[in-house]
Amino acid sequence: MKRVLLGSGGHARVIRAAAESAGQPFDAVCERDGVEPGPAAAGLPVLSESELAAVFPAEATLLVNGVAGAHGMAARQAVARRWQARGYRIVGVIDPRAIVVTGSVIDAGAQVLAGAIIQSGATVDEGAIINSGAIVEHDCHVGAYAHVAPGATLCGAVTVGEGALVGAGAVVGPGTMVGAGARVGAGAAVIRDVRAGATVIGVPARDRS
Repeated sequence: MKRVLLGSGGHARVIRAAAESAGQPFDAVCERDGVEPGPAAAGLPVLSESELAAVFPAEATLLVNGVAGAHGMAARQAVARRWQARGYRIVGVIDPRAIVVTGSVIDAGAQVLAGAIIQSGATVDEGAIINSGAIVEHDCHVGAYAHVAPGATLCGAVTVGEGALVGAGAVVGPGTMVGAGARVGAGAAVIRDVRAGATVIGVPARDRS
């Protein structure tokens, strides 16, 4: 089974390092037409989307989604859905330097990066990113294509909705809900529920939508 990395920018570079650390190297990188390959492509064949479909058939290829960052989680999800519609399987990666405790449930398409901690009873859905050094405590639920950024902490029984962002170094208090598509600013302290689509910043976090 071949493995192809979608995207070649900064996040893709981290994903490539995590996969290689886990003994799962890539056979190629796929980049959008007209986009100059980024650092994640070093030393690997670079294919356009049409070339990928021609060279690596769906039944013999696993794709790993390296799209994130400036493109946003909606763009990341759109890329995955486009390839899934063509019959490809999107798989994730768990960096061996992460701590994933027994009793947690990580979807096969999620990404858990170096230094992250996921405690018992936590669930992480398809396409979600638990970034470097993030902590997901017991009984939390991280929705599909949500992003828990580097150094962020979800205390016990937090729910993060689909496509939401918990920014770098933010802390979300126990039992709190971050609604779908919401954005929690870097370093914020969330002590009450965040409505879907809202942007909250500060200590304590306040709605700045």
